Amino acid sequence: MTDQVRPNSEDLRSGPSPDETDRHIAVSLEFQMKQLADYLGEARIRDVRFRTDRLEVLIDLDFWLPPPSGEEGDWLATPKQIKTFRAAFKEYFQNELKTSKLSNILYAEYLEFIRRHMRIYRFGRNVVRQLPKTAERRLAGRPKHEISRSDSKVLRTHILAVRSKLLELKKLIPGWNPKHAPSNDSVIRVQVLEHCPREDFPWMQYFFSGFRQLPASRRDSRGHYDEKRLADPSSWSATELALLICQEQFYRQKGIELSVVTLRKLIVPARTRRS
Repeated sequence: MTDQVRPNSEDLRSGPSPDETDRHIAVSLEFQMKQLADYLGEARIRDVRFRTDRLEVLIDLDFWLPPPSGEEGDWLATPKQIKTFRAAFKEYFQNELKTSKLSNILYAEYLEFIRRHMRIYRFGRNVVRQLPKTAERRLAGRPKHEISRSDSKVLRTHILAVRSKLLELKKLIPGWNPKHAPSNDSVIRVQVLEHCPREDFPWMQYFFSGFRQLPASRRDSRGHYDEKRLADPSSWSATELALLICQEQFYRQKGIELSVVTLRKLIVPARTRRS
């Protein structure tokens, strides 16, 4: 009988634990997956063609594979491995890709096109919220819009123009208040509409809805906001109102909902304090 040497407990602890081994494997696999994933680039619509009963969409996907690495153990070490990889990828797209997901993406984009073509957003958020829930559910995954450079430039100019007009109104309002009677918002409302008719200032149709959303700009000794009144220019901010007005106007014109924070960033250089 040959003697067998049993490892003691210290010998057993000298090697990596199962979790550590799995972690090393995962790190190695992650690196290899990233190398393969980097080969796929952006997607572009090259052509769209209408047929009698279908729509043909030709999509280009940037896809680049390096020459065979020649390194033993690499997934794409030889021409044969590269050929196998391409064939398997093609088969997956043709046979195993979930077409329901692709259909939903295209359907969501089609609904968005319909909305913009019909200019549905001009009717406001309340109407949009009451659209059929089936359509809303499919659009739930639509990515948020990133404002373009051209839109940013136009919006910044527009916000500053609206803000300038509102500052002008704030200077005029005290003179419109009755001299021997308490200030009255209804009286000021009439004066505002006469001074800024909607025919000359289309954004005025969003003035009062924006004003209702506007927080008061003053706080009392306890930190609570004082009452906001149109007749009291010191109780509201021209800058914040301009942002709300332009936010609603842009949404109704383009169907793109931008946050006030996004709009405020456009005018940060010109805005140093509340007015």
